[in-house]
Amino acid sequence: MSKPIKFFVVFAVFGILPIIPLLIAFLIAGTNGCALSSENINPCFILGIDFGNLLDSMVRMAKLLLLTIPIGLIGAIILVIWFIMNSKMSKPIKSFVASVIFGILPIIPVLIALLVATTNGCALSSENSNPCFILGIDFENLLNLMSMMMFLLFVTIPIGLIGAIISVIWLIVVMLGHENQKKMDSYHASALEPENMSKLDVDLPKEDEIKDSMKDSIKKFLKREPRFDPASFNDEIALLTEWTSATRVTGGCTHYLKEASYTKVMFVVRPLTLILSSIFIVIGLVIFGLLGSEATRMPQKDIYIGILFGIIFFSAGFFILRSCLIPRNFDKTVGYYWKGKASLQTSDIINIKDQCKLSDLHAIQLLQKYHSNGKKNSYYSYELNLIKKDGGRFNVIAHNALSLIRTDSEKLSKFLDIPVWDSISV
Repeated sequence: MSKPIKFFVVFAVFGILPIIPLLIAFLIAGTNGCALSSENINPCFILGIDFGNLLDSMVRMAKLLLLTIPIGLIGAIILVIWFIMNSKMSKPIKSFVASVIFGILPIIPVLIALLVATTNGCALSSENSNPCFILGIDFENLLNLMSMMMFLLFVTIPIGLIGAIISVIWLIVVMLGHENQKKMDSYHASALEPENMSKLDVDLPKEDEIKDSMKDSIKKFLKREPRFDPASFNDEIALLTEWTSATRVTGGCTHYLKEASYTKVMFVVRPLTLILSSIFIVIGLVIFGLLGSEATRMPQKDIYIGILFGIIFFSAGFFILRSCLIPRNFDKTVGYYWKGKASLQTSDIINIKDQCKLSDLHAIQLLQKYHSNGKKNSYYSYELNLIKKDGGRFNVIAHNALSLIRTDSEKLSKFLDIPVWDSISV
C-alpha cells in the first residue's frame, strides 16, 4: 500500500481501537453466561477464577473512544485531503474539492452520531441527560460531543465557500487562458502559411506596452534562478549531479552544526525552534488544566470544545517537536552519516533510510531556491545536500539563513575533508 493509505488505515484503526477489548469482553462473558455492566462489577468465574474485574476493565476501556474517535476521524480526513492535493487533478479542481470538504467537515461526525443514536433508539441533547447504552456502555457523552461539532459549521462553511468561489474563478481563468492560447496557436499557424503572409497587418506596440513589457522583463530577470555551470568545479562528478532543489522543506532556520566530540559533529535543533514548538504543547496543557479546574462550573458543550482544541494544539506541538528533535549525525568512529538517534551501533544505522558511509561522500552541495507567494511574500531558501561519489545526493538541512548555512558547510567540509560546491549567488 502507498503511504497515504497506510496512514489512513492507522488512523481508522486507532479511532476504533477501544472497541476491540469491549468485544472480547462480551464474547468471553456471553460464552460463560456472565453479565456485564458499566456501573457494577459482576463476578465471572472461568475455571474457578473470577475474571469479573478484568472484564469490567475491558468494558470501561470503551470510554477511550471519547479520545480516539475524534483524533482518528480528524487524521483520516486530513489524509484524504492530502491525497486529493497530491493527485493528478488540476490545481483549481484540487482547491475546489479541498474547500468543499473543509466546509462540510463538521457534518460527518454529526451524521455518524445521528445514525448511531437513531439505530439504537437514543435521543441527542446538549441540555438534558439522555443515556445511550450500546452493548451495555453509555455512549451519551461521545454522541453529544460528535453532535455539537455542528457549531464548527459557522466557521468552516464561510471559509470553504470563499475557497470554493476563488477556485471556480481560478478554473474559469485557466480555461479561458487555454482557449485563448489555442486560438492564438491556430491564428499563428494559419498566418504563417504562404498564401496568408501577404495579408498580415502588423500593429506596432504602443509606448506604454513597451514600458510595461520592459518592467516585467526586469522583474523576471531579478527574480530568476541564477544560471550556474557545474563545469566550473572541474570535477566530473559535478556534471553527473543534479542542481535543482532536493527537498520541499523551506521553513525558517531550525538547525545548526554542533561539534559533539573530536570525531563527531551533528546538526541539532536551535533553542528558538524548541521554544516555538513547545508553545503549542503548553497551550494544549493549559487548556486541559483549565478544563480540569473549571469542569464543574462549565457547560458540557464548552468542555467538549475545549477538549478538542486542547488535543489539536498538543498534537501539533508534539509532532513539530518530534520532527525537529531528530539530529543529523556525522560520526567518524562508526564511519557513517545518519538521520536519527545520536547513539546507535552500525548494525542499527544500516537499517535507517537516511544513512550513508562517510567514505562514500564526495562533496557538499549548496543550493538556493526562489519562492514567491505574492509581491511582498518573496524569499530565498537555501539547502545543504551531500553528494556521493556516484553523483547521487540527499538533503541534510534547508532553511532561509544564508550566512549560517555557509558557515556550517565550511565547518562540515573541514570535518569530512571534502569540498563545498557553492552555487548560491550573492
